[in-house]
Amino acid sequence: MFGSVSRIVKFSALGLSTLAVSAPANATIFNIDATDSVGTEVSFTPGSYLIKWVGIADGGLYDSANVSFCTPSCSTGFSNAFVARDAAFGSNDFEISIFTTRTLYASAADSLAAYKSGNNIYSDFIRFVNGSIFDSGTDGLIPNPWIVTPDISETFRLVAFDADGNRANNSGGISLSIERLVAVPEPASWALMIAGFGMVGAALRRSSGRTRRSVTFAGA
Repeated sequence: MFGSVSRIVKFSALGLSTLAVSAPANATIFNIDATDSVGTEVSFTPGSYLIKWVGIADGGLYDSANVSFCTPSCSTGFSNAFVARDAAFGSNDFEISIFTTRTLYASAADSLAAYKSGNNIYSDFIRFVNGSIFDSGTDGLIPNPWIVTPDISETFRLVAFDADGNRANNSGGISLSIERLVAVPEPASWALMIAGFGMVGAALRRSSGRTRRSVTFAGA
């Protein structure tokens, strides 16, 4: 997905149709302070999770982070982009995942609306070797909300994306809702199960009928 990060969150991004076969067990809102370089820790165990951008109206602390981007020159604006990295990494070789529309917005409301629409959110990555950027690219677009399916247990740090390296000039932050999903049978599976119960019941009735007949004949 999220890496190191990519081995979990390249969280296989599943289509929203998957929601038809899952049911929410619980949801937790994680708030990422844009002035904090340490980040917010999130732990995952194998399973399926629904992740979505939320705002103050949804119970989060923030609508958006006011940060700097430098592509190619630095500018300031609102963005709900965040970086996910393995909380345990300490070597010079690691990978980070960045979830972003690659755009700064004029207001927190505009940024949150763009991320909530889920039309142009990219899952990008940067690989570092010996502490320097070795490779970068994208894993493609993701929706909001989207489903991730980590296959190992791991903890990640989520940090608001900021390009100028100065957290002191940031404000606001990003709120994410993360919800573990519990698989439930699809409608087609329910139909098959019901049909199966019916067949078992019919078989038992036939078996019971044959037994009664044989007892009657034996006693004649």
